[in-house]
Amino acid sequence: QGSWLILENTFQGLLRYPAGSPQPQPDAAQSCEFTGSDATTYHCTLRTGLTFSNGDSLTAKDVVFSIDRMKKIKDDNGPSSLFDTVKSVE
Repeated sequence: QGSWLILENTFQGLLRYPAGSPQPQPDAAQSCEFTGSDATTYHCTLRTGLTFSNGDSLTAKDVVFSIDRMKKIKDDNGPSSLFDTVKSVE
């Protein structure tokens, strides 16, 4: 839990859970929602003007890379299990 607290207070995510709320709220995302009648596609739109700490622009490609990277690492001690139900990222 200690390392999770550091990550939560250091890095921005697409969504964030406000204290005491069971509903995630957009963070780096401007909005996120399930699309389609089967609710298996989750679509997020990034906020404009996001940058990495070095000033480089943060893009949707960077988000795709990060999720794909976690899925490929698949470390039992890492967060990859959170992505087990993710079939693809575009």
